[in-house]
Amino acid sequence: MTSGTTPEFEEISVDEIWDDDSRSSRRVPPTKPVHPSIVELVQTVISEGQTLITSQIQLLKMKGQTTGKKIAIAAGLILTALVLVFYMIGWLLRTIELALANVLPGWAASLIVAGILLVAIIVLVLIGVNVVKRAVADKPTAEGFQTDLDVVKEAVKEGKGE
Repeated sequence: MTSGTTPEFEEISVDEIWDDDSRSSRRVPPTKPVHPSIVELVQTVISEGQTLITSQIQLLKMKGQTTGKKIAIAAGLILTALVLVFYMIGWLLRTIELALANVLPGWAASLIVAGILLVAIIVLVLIGVNVVKRAVADKPTAEGFQTDLDVVKEAVKEGKGE
């Protein structure tokens, strides 16, 4: 009590604190703490570690399932939007054809819209072929892989020689 700290007391119920006769409180002195052995502490750490890892795995599974469901819903919505975009493009092309039909004969308007589509298709195919050619030019070669493999083998041989 001289150091300024107060001793800790055990918790007791209200019935134990009050005597029926005097209504005075009584304090129960603290009990001596029980220190577990190192073996018990290690067993506790291992047990709690296993529980923690198992719980984390279950949490990851649940998060993965939830994320998977949300991604599936989003993919369905995006796919539906893409289908509607294709319908809209067709509708716009038909609208252009009908607008041209006011100025030109119907067959000429239809032919102009088909020509516009053909030009768009050719441009997209040429761009796609160019991208494929670039990708093929950047592909890894067997010679490069063989060189890397030889370097690794050489390093392993040097490591065993030491």
